[in-house]
Amino acid sequence: MAGMMTETKRYVNKKHLLTYTLDDQVVHAMRVSNLAYAIGRELGLDEDTCQSLFDAGLLHDIGKEKLRSYVYEEAQNPLMVEEMKYVRMHATLGYEILRERGYPEFILQSVLHHHENMDGSGYPQHIKDRSISRVARITAVADSFSAMICDRPYAAGKTPEVAAKELAADPRYDGEFTRLLNGAVAARTFGEFLDMDASLEQGNASL
Repeated sequence: MAGMMTETKRYVNKKHLLTYTLDDQVVHAMRVSNLAYAIGRELGLDEDTCQSLFDAGLLHDIGKEKLRSYVYEEAQNPLMVEEMKYVRMHATLGYEILRERGYPEFILQSVLHHHENMDGSGYPQHIKDRSISRVARITAVADSFSAMICDRPYAAGKTPEVAAKELAADPRYDGEFTRLLNGAVAARTFGEFLDMDASLEQGNASL
């Protein structure tokens, strides 16, 4: 499978928000899952819970697969407002996909609520504070950090240090987890979890 990734279809429009390739999605999912696991480990959670955090991170954006047909059909003339509307569907779509397949509530809550914010400004249900499950709050930090350190069509990637500091100062995220991430990045204890692009390249080269 990895050997086929360089041939995946790609839509990039620098005026707009969406970029999809299998490579991008796999690398992001791997990084989020590893970071969620690492945060759990730093919190002193048991191995089973850390592994569940890993699984939740791996599946958090599964709903985006349902958006692929829209992205490719509208690639010639997409609208940013339309894109945002469709992007925000992915959490609910992912929840429905995994619920139908019998995934545990722990993972379902992460997929549904990883874009909820502590101040209630997130989506899809606009819940806040401890109404958001711990797994979703951890996944949100890992997800945003991973996105921030990668180049995107509308923004260059930040350094891990800058991204971690910005998250630690952002009240939309759980401060317990952003402070932990910021400290770990500053101490370089999460280094093995950050460079997933290099890991993927090494995997392709070995085939």
